[in-house]
Amino acid sequence: MEFYIVRHGRTNNNDLGIYNGCRSDEDLNAVGVAQAEQTRDALRDTALDLIVCSPLRRAKHTAAIIGEGRDLPVVYDERLRERDMGALTGKPFLKSQVGDASAEYGVETIESLCARVRAALDDIRANYEGKRVLIVSHGVAAKAICAYFEGMPEDGTLRPIPLLDNCEVRKYSL
Repeated sequence: MEFYIVRHGRTNNNDLGIYNGCRSDEDLNAVGVAQAEQTRDALRDTALDLIVCSPLRRAKHTAAIIGEGRDLPVVYDERLRERDMGALTGKPFLKSQVGDASAEYGVETIESLCARVRAALDDIRANYEGKRVLIVSHGVAAKAICAYFEGMPEDGTLRPIPLLDNCEVRKYSL
């Protein structure tokens, strides 16, 4: 089974350094559309059987562009949406505020994020065994996906896992 993990294309909030989280349903900007087109072209000769995607607009738009010219089923899964940034949604990045114990801001815990992503990936493996699956998700959610395949860092956080660039592809085989 092969998994191709893609973070959605750029958005205006990405450019401005503003938290999107799962509460913001922002679409791609022109750069994000171009990135998705480049990823589509780069994956042109890659055999895929299915796209599983976050239902947020920026991920759906990325998946639609990458899937152009292919007759692929697309499955939307809420569990692949971005981390809930709580009261920090729409605010500038303040890395010092977002730790793994950020209850005062209502930010989803890393444990909760990883549990829902793990459940989604377990279901994908069970329901699409042997398939080649493109997963389109988000920055922190993609880090949780990577942790599923690579193992959770010893410190229990996702910080050691590099953030995927917009429309970057990471491949995992099982």
